[in-house]
Amino acid sequence: MSKIRNAKRKDFTKVINLINHVFRESRGYKPTMEKEFPLLLSYNNLQNMIGFYNGDIPISEVNFLEENIFIEGSFIKVASIGAVCTDESYRGENYASLVLDEVENRMYKQGVDIALISGDRSLYTRRGYMKVKDFYKYRVLPKEKIYINFDLREYKEEYLKLITEMYNLNSTRYYRSYDEFKTLINSATIPWGDISYKKYVIFKDENLIGYIVLRIINEKERYGEVVECFGNCYYIYDLLETLERDLELEYIDYYVHIKDERNKLDKYDEICKDYLHGTVKIINFLKLMNDLRGYFSQYVSESVLNEIKFLKDENGYGIKIKDEIIYIKEIGKVTQLVFEGIEYHKLDYDLSNLPNIEKFLKAVFPIPFVWTKNLNYQ
Repeated sequence: MSKIRNAKRKDFTKVINLINHVFRESRGYKPTMEKEFPLLLSYNNLQNMIGFYNGDIPISEVNFLEENIFIEGSFIKVASIGAVCTDESYRGENYASLVLDEVENRMYKQGVDIALISGDRSLYTRRGYMKVKDFYKYRVLPKEKIYINFDLREYKEEYLKLITEMYNLNSTRYYRSYDEFKTLINSATIPWGDISYKKYVIFKDENLIGYIVLRIINEKERYGEVVECFGNCYYIYDLLETLERDLELEYIDYYVHIKDERNKLDKYDEICKDYLHGTVKIINFLKLMNDLRGYFSQYVSESVLNEIKFLKDENGYGIKIKDEIIYIKEIGKVTQLVFEGIEYHKLDYDLSNLPNIEKFLKAVFPIPFVWTKNLNYQ
């Protein structure tokens, strides 16, 4: 009998074998998925490893990991969806879509605010998962050797406590326990295929003042992507330029959220507005808006917060302030509004007669957000 259910302990090896076959072995790589994603693909997450089973054989898998994100004092729950796959023999039968339906129902019941997916194929976009353009991409190009007034050292576990303290200074970040950080900094940097990683700490006057995790892609050209970086923005450019030269890279890309004033670079070679990695969808609009009230309270008055109401009914998704009201029909449009704001994402509505709503939307959206392709990438 075929049915959709979560994995059990006896299924774990079969599920991992399917995932490794689709994502690694069929492409000529070693089967390392469970090592690279030990939080997502683990016995501790069996309840969120959902599959379509033919008898006791998993033929299609959608897995998600619940994670918590701080957004300037507010605490929201996200679900990172990964390792979505179907056995070759069963493709074209809509199994992944059926499993994704079940996954979204479960996420909603489990209080998830937002779902994040590493991909952007039609399986996701036709369901309202959106690409959102809310980051700046800084590109650093090679230069002649420059003088740097800090020291770079290879990462060692003895530095983990200090790195943890630095990461937790970010007002917008994933919540990580110490054990999770320790696991992620090792597992999320396992090389595979044409991808490898370098991890460094930054010292000045014998004090640890920053760290960087760099992804190196060696395809037609050899280039770098910053996975995570903490340090004074005044020397990040010099840091990236130094790594670029030492590692013989064509360029390094560094992503900073458009509202992250602290980490924007003063020096760079190229800059453009770019997309958050993958796609994103609001799963529970009303809960998300309620969970963000602490963030909202920093940018609008208490009187506005007391007046505002968020709605979900047959008209769509609504925002009401006093006698002003606006509805947005599609969850994808709502997702774009929340992540891109009205200055970039133009609403299909005239706000000229809705001054209170317009002021609120401009004040709080886009929300600050994490770069999802960091150590928590699942």
